[in-house]
Amino acid sequence: MRNYIGRLKLQQEDQLEALSHSDAVTGVASRLTWDAEVPRELSRSSRDGSPMCLALVEIDDMKTYISENGAEGARRFLKAATAKWVECLRASDLLARYTRDDFGILLPGCDINKARTVINRLCAATPEGRTCSAGVTHWDKSESAYNLVERAEHALKQAQDAGRNRVVVMEAPLTAPSDASSSTQL
Repeated sequence: MRNYIGRLKLQQEDQLEALSHSDAVTGVASRLTWDAEVPRELSRSSRDGSPMCLALVEIDDMKTYISENGAEGARRFLKAATAKWVECLRASDLLARYTRDDFGILLPGCDINKARTVINRLCAATPEGRTCSAGVTHWDKSESAYNLVERAEHALKQAQDAGRNRVVVMEAPLTAPSDASSSTQL
């Protein structure tokens, strides 16, 4: 009996660990995984000299969608959207639930032009004709993970402020002149 309880406890611990690393609604990586992987990938990029890009994506007007379709409809939609997005990414990329409404995407070995293309394709794949706004950044090999994500957040906010349904690329650290970003309307 003691052996059975011990095995059961180990199984439960394994299940709990697995759940903490993936988002319960969408099945993609969780914020916990995101927070661990961003610095890990930056370290890898530093060691091997490869480029690293990061994006934050938000489905436009999710509040309206929730009002019209309810919470369960929104959960089904998010699951479908992330399934479509995963199809647009490479096996080495990471899609994670960043906040309730935002998703983070790590693009290791990807330069800024390819990252823009990938994120435009990902946004276009969003089901039900819904649109996305996204902020894309590339790592400058010196800034912290926090600052890189902050730049992506700033670029996402620019996309939203410019009317949504667009990808904004923030190529330089925030201290650079404002012309360091560019926008692509979808």
